[in-house]
Amino acid sequence: MSYEDRVMEKPAYTITQITDGWPSALKTAEDICQGIGISAERLIQLADSGYAPHWRIDNGLPLFRLGEVKDWLSQNILTRVNGEPLPQPFIVSVSKERISDYRNVPEQLRQIPGLVDITNETRRSGIYFLCEDNELLYIGQSVNVASRISTHHHSGKFNRVIFMAWPPDDLDNVEGALIRTLRPPLNGKTPNGKMMAPESNKSYDEIMQLVSEPK
Repeated sequence: MSYEDRVMEKPAYTITQITDGWPSALKTAEDICQGIGISAERLIQLADSGYAPHWRIDNGLPLFRLGEVKDWLSQNILTRVNGEPLPQPFIVSVSKERISDYRNVPEQLRQIPGLVDITNETRRSGIYFLCEDNELLYIGQSVNVASRISTHHHSGKFNRVIFMAWPPDDLDNVEGALIRTLRPPLNGKTPNGKMMAPESNKSYDEIMQLVSEPK
């Protein structure tokens, strides 16, 4: 083939843009992708598919300008999630009396007024009732009720917690009887409609009798 024929031969690539000068700040995919939330492999894939804006030298590997890539990402694949507010924590509180006999308080603390002894309150065992206003939703039990209720926060389905203190060794009996009688909707049922609850050797009436007895 003569020199003239080679000069007139059509190139194997297609020029898509002619520039007046060398484009500045061209970077590889690896350099561009640091800190913008997309992998270099994904960016090259988008460039090879003809989507992401890029530059090539002699039809080689794609090169990118950071501003162009960010603009394209924001218009095509960037999404914003507004998010939801975190549920407010619920605190199980019980009545506490101020310490009256300061002889049982460490000497360093005796000058501080209004102290309250909550030794027996930090790990109360008992039955808790999750409610939405005046509607009972769920019955549960724990030897550490305050800690157990914190695991329900993600549900966001209740705004009240009512608590009944009960000895740890009898929690299953009480919970089972209460669930089967009161049938709270979030405790769940078996396929045949039976409430899912621990076995109980006490009836609801027996429990109410024990609760009403003078302490």
